Amino acid sequence: MKTSIPPVLISFSIVCFALIQNAQALNPPPDGGYPEGNTAEGQAALFSLTTGVANTAVGWLALNTLDTGKLNTAIGAGTLIGNTANQNTATGAGALFNNGTGGNNTANGVYALFYNLEGSDNTAIGIAALLSNTNGSNNVALGSGAGASATTGSNNVYVGAGMQGVAGESDACYIKSIFGQTSATGIPVLINSNNKLGTTMSSKRFKKEIRPMDKASDALLALKPVTFRYKEEIDPTGTTQFGLVAEQVEK
Repeated sequence: MKTSIPPVLISFSIVCFALIQNAQALNPPPDGGYPEGNTAEGQAALFSLTTGVANTAVGWLALNTLDTGKLNTAIGAGTLIGNTANQNTATGAGALFNNGTGGNNTANGVYALFYNLEGSDNTAIGIAALLSNTNGSNNVALGSGAGASATTGSNNVYVGAGMQGVAGESDACYIKSIFGQTSATGIPVLINSNNKLGTTMSSKRFKKEIRPMDKASDALLALKPVTFRYKEEIDPTGTTQFGLVAEQVEK
């Protein structure tokens, strides 16, 4: 699903830029390098810096408000304008535009994490990824518009363009283009309580309390295994398979 930037958001950005005094600029004009490992190029970039260390600001108003923060990187017009925190990386016009005290965020893409204010440890890659997030932390969004509807929730994962999510949700995971897909080969993938993906193991060395099933095995023995081939749209190779028919097992 193609994600477009709402006209009201674009207008909002232009107004915010315009409200900042046009006359703000370093004098003499920046040559790029400054004490304490800081780098600034662009109108009013790192304009308020006092004792901050190892910051890089490239672009109009990039890191404009930062004074004592450190290890921030802002590349693009309007990136990290209001930021006062540490270790944020913003690449793309308007990325982390509204960020205030949120730290350890990575935003790569125009308007990525645009509204973020206090959220920390978020990763947004793609145009408008995690656009509306304000206070949520530990979120990951990959793709244009991924997680764009998330606001205050934390620990969410959004993979794929247009996987926007739901405002306020936490501990959710969206992955595009996997629902309804079938495969002729492979094994089931399980998820444990720690969110770890894995498969089941059949070897004796991974098991305990092994006992004969006795009469409990009668139901299994009554099943009738078959050989078969999947239809061409599922398995073009027509490989012979062994297993059970779901409708028979259900009976």
